Amino acid sequence: MAPFIKKVIILASILAFVLFAVHRLFFFTTGIWENVASTMTKPFITGAHGITKIITSWQEKKQSYKKLLRQYEQLKIDHDTMRMINIELASLVHYDTMSKELCEFKERYATHTMKLAKILVKNITDTEHYFLLDKGSKDGIQKNMVALYKHQILGKISEVYPAYSKVLLITDQNCKVAAYTQQTNAQGIVRGQNNKNRCNMGYVSHLYDVVDNDLVISSGQGLIFPEGFCLGKVQFHELKEKSLYHEIEVEPLIDLTKIDHCLITHNAITDTTS
Repeated sequence: MAPFIKKVIILASILAFVLFAVHRLFFFTTGIWENVASTMTKPFITGAHGITKIITSWQEKKQSYKKLLRQYEQLKIDHDTMRMINIELASLVHYDTMSKELCEFKERYATHTMKLAKILVKNITDTEHYFLLDKGSKDGIQKNMVALYKHQILGKISEVYPAYSKVLLITDQNCKVAAYTQQTNAQGIVRGQNNKNRCNMGYVSHLYDVVDNDLVISSGQGLIFPEGFCLGKVQFHELKEKSLYHEIEVEPLIDLTKIDHCLITHNAITDTTS
């Protein structure tokens, strides 16, 4: 009987499971346990959905951030490239403008001895004022040649090397140039004061008249500086009581810190326009 009873129990169990499954699938109605279970699981389902949305949103933002970061890096590269191109173009325009102005000046005075030089180093300190140029003895540069910028004397060549040379500027305290004032023809010596905005004009007799803003012109006296080039304008002058000489300060017409090229010439210049 025992095997028969086991078979009956197994068959009854299978039949009960099938009936239960059919009932759940086709004739299901919620009961108390289903209601309790659904009430307990709803917060978890809602929370899981919210967490999923947060994670999805974070992943999307992360991807967007990475995309924006890549775009930013590319824009930065493009910006740096364009800035480099802009600098190159600006440099070419600047060089072209400066060179044209100097070449026009060179043509006006028409001398084959003038050489266009680039300023490599500018040293303007309390102790010394000089430029280093990209022209040297291999380019025909010699000591005591004169550096010019348009109508203004910059200084004289004080040292020469094969590939470069040194210009002692008129604002250096060791540079002296014989000069006169244009309007009153007051004769004197212009000497630097290691100040880029000021030179001193000394040995101007009290017998001369001096006026503000009068141009100071090189006189050509001596063996170095040519005649007829500007050194600056009278910025200040004073004649103290019983003094034999005027006290005169001369301001250069150009800012020495803002030029990049100059002309080098001997002290003898012929103006072919006359």
